[in-house]
Amino acid sequence: MIEVRKAVDNDCRYYVDVHCPEVKALPRDERLRVCGWWADYDACVFYLNLYRRLGGEVFTALINGEVVGEIELLPHDDCLLGPRAYINVLWVKEGERGKGIGTKLVNQGVKWARFRGYKYLDTIPEKESVGFYSKLGFKHIAFQIKAIKKLKPLHYSIDYRFNELNVNEPPLNMKLVIGTYRPGLFTWYSAWEDKYLPPQTSPLAYELVVEGKPIVTLLDYYRENEASLIIWSIETLNDELLRKAILVSEQLAIKAGIAKIFIQTWNIYEDLLRRLGYKIVDNDIIRLSKNIEKDQY
Repeated sequence: MIEVRKAVDNDCRYYVDVHCPEVKALPRDERLRVCGWWADYDACVFYLNLYRRLGGEVFTALINGEVVGEIELLPHDDCLLGPRAYINVLWVKEGERGKGIGTKLVNQGVKWARFRGYKYLDTIPEKESVGFYSKLGFKHIAFQIKAIKKLKPLHYSIDYRFNELNVNEPPLNMKLVIGTYRPGLFTWYSAWEDKYLPPQTSPLAYELVVEGKPIVTLLDYYRENEASLIIWSIETLNDELLRKAILVSEQLAIKAGIAKIFIQTWNIYEDLLRRLGYKIVDNDIIRLSKNIEKDQY
């Protein structure tokens, strides 16, 4: 019988068996590099607490007391499509798939999201998982893209007003425009507070004013001298405003010694990114959504 309950700290000792058991014999730093926070007890506990601090939750699936899967859920109130709940991670242990574990975890996610007043539960699945979610009533609502750019010094100065921000100045009541692979506040706090995953470099954050509109930009390091660009704004940005925000962000990145930027955003901005010299490395990332108002469990 499958049991699903809220995760406890001790579950973190077993999540590596769910996600990547092949790394268990590796040194700690290598486990973290290859598998992420699921491979280390302290890192996993940190993220479990971060989820809950931000209003999210993690649930564990067990069979006969053995940890066989988990689901990580977050509020995504800064989504450009409107507030919704979000499945950040869903994983079932290899060898235990096909037994209904994933379905039971998703059903728990629906209950959790509905209890908190959300009308929609979204996710960006691995491509091989799209069929699984479709059977559970999730529908394709948008495409996203991934893009990278190697930065070169540009011959203009930063002529926009900007203020550097710290961890205690998150972009509240703003919409996530770039960096859309997970909820923005989770990205914000994990970028500042995670002391486990490499490269363990503090991010750079700025509040810009572009044509009178406030914009927050975060440069979140994922390798030495390489960073993801995340951008929030009060409202949806047209191409010209987003172009200026990206160019200013690039200049700030260059001044900080960042050599490459990664972007994930909605496919409506693909042409703009191409014009700005970004290489599109994936343009069919599927975002799925389930209307959870009518479901009964």
